[in-house]
Amino acid sequence: MEQLFEIVHVITATHLIDSESYQRTLGLVHTHRLRPGFYVVRWSSTATMSRYDESADFTGPFETRHSAELALQTVGVAKVS
Repeated sequence: MEQLFEIVHVITATHLIDSESYQRTLGLVHTHRLRPGFYVVRWSSTATMSRYDESADFTGPFETRHSAELALQTVGVAKVS
């Protein structure tokens, strides 16, 4: 199954900045679980991207966007945007 990836910046317990610089609200399942920092977000090909709910799998936090990009390259997957 193909998976889609994006790097986001979690700025508070309830908000993040997506790869297009839009501020988004985290779904309740992730609220208060994620610390501020950069994350690689993964969705299955059947999920709707840009929904940061239970369909999104967050890996991180990374201190910098560059560190998140390196982690993404390590697993051999191209960045979505």
